[in-house]
Amino acid sequence: MSRSHEQQERAGGGEETLGRSPVVVAISDLMLGSRAREALKALGLDAVVASSQEDLARRLDEGARLFIIDLGEPAWSPVESIRRARANGIPVLAFGRHTDVETLDAAREAGADRVVPRSAFAASLPDLVRELAGAGPGGA
Repeated sequence: MSRSHEQQERAGGGEETLGRSPVVVAISDLMLGSRAREALKALGLDAVVASSQEDLARRLDEGARLFIIDLGEPAWSPVESIRRARANGIPVLAFGRHTDVETLDAAREAGADRVVPRSAFAASLPDLVRELAGAGPGGA
């Protein structure tokens, strides 16, 4: 989509443009990442998966509907990435091991909108996405 076409749509109806904004995903676990992408697709959302810290930073600077990050992967620089997303007005869903209280607390302090244990993330992903991105029936 061209920049001018996108600007015309934004001027005419922000909801349409918001509905096309991607969800940026930073999950290294292949199975969990795949489940997250499937859940997002079922909610009618496009997911873009970051391939590196540099790619992640670029995608967050471009804007997104939601940012989902695995706190257990240091390569993502989770706290820095959460701060970057929040500085760009992007809601953040962060998850990590329930035993890693220090990292979960650091994510909250960095501004993550929701910080959940890994098990809750896997079990409640559609509800969490609806809450933060307004996706699904009645939201998108």
